[in-house]
Amino acid sequence: MIEDLILHWEKIAIVAAPILTWLFKTRVYDKLELKQKEVSVRSDGANVVEKNLDLYQEMIDDMDKRHKEQIDRKEREIAKILNKQKKPITELKYHRLFQVVEQVGKRVEGINFITHGEVDKVKTMLMNVLIQEKLTNVSIVFTDFLDDAELRVCSGNALRAKVANSLRGLVGNYNDSARDLFVDIGISEEDAVYLIESYEEYRLDLVNGFLESLDDISTNDDYSSNYDKINAIYELVALSIYLIPKDVRIALDSVNGRFVKYEKVLFD
Repeated sequence: MIEDLILHWEKIAIVAAPILTWLFKTRVYDKLELKQKEVSVRSDGANVVEKNLDLYQEMIDDMDKRHKEQIDRKEREIAKILNKQKKPITELKYHRLFQVVEQVGKRVEGINFITHGEVDKVKTMLMNVLIQEKLTNVSIVFTDFLDDAELRVCSGNALRAKVANSLRGLVGNYNDSARDLFVDIGISEEDAVYLIESYEEYRLDLVNGFLESLDDISTNDDYSSNYDKINAIYELVALSIYLIPKDVRIALDSVNGRFVKYEKVLFD
C-alpha cells in the first residue's frame, strides 16, 4: 500500500494540491474574517462606551448646572429673608394704611346722614366726630406701635398679643373720647353711648374676622419675618378702615330720629 502511494505520489499530489490549497486559504480567510469581526466588535464596543461616557458626562454637567441654579436660588432667598429681618420695623410708618386713614377722613366729611328723608344735622355732626376721633386714634396707635423694639424678634404669639392689646386700647380710647365730646356739646350720656354702641355693634363681625386673621398671620411660618407679618396685619387694618364710610351709613339707620331733639340746642 505504501509502495503504491510512493509510486503514484505525483498523481495524488496533482489531485490533492488544489484541495489542500483551498482548505488552507479558506481557513486563513475564516481566521482573517473572524479577526476583522473581533476588531469591528471591539471598535463598536469602544464607540458605545465612548457614547455612553459622553451621555453620562452630559447628565453630570446638567445635574451640576441644575444643582448650582438651585443653590443660587436658595442663596438669593436666604439673602432676601436676611435683608427683611434686618429691615427696620419703623419703615412701616410709611405703610399705605396711613394714606387710607387720610382718604377715609375726607370721604366721611362729605357724608350727610338722613332722617325721614331730610338731612339730619345732629347725626351728621356726631358721626363725623366719632369717625374722625377713631381715625386719629388709629394713626397714633399704629404709628407708636412700630416703636416697640421687641417687634423684630418676638414670637408669633407675642406679636399677636401686642396687636390685640393695641386694638383693645384703641377702641376703648376713641369710644371714651367720642362719648366725652358728645356730652360736652350737650348730648346726654345715654344717647352718646347708644350712638357709639350702635356703630360698634354693626362693625362687630368685621372686628371678629380681623382677630381671627390676626391669629393666622401671627403664627404663620410662611412669613419670613415679623416685618412681613406686621405688613400683612396693617393691610387688614387698612381694609377695615376703607369700609368705614359704607358701614357708617348702614349703622346709623337704627338711630333715625333719636337726635333730632338736639338740633335746636346745637344749631340755633
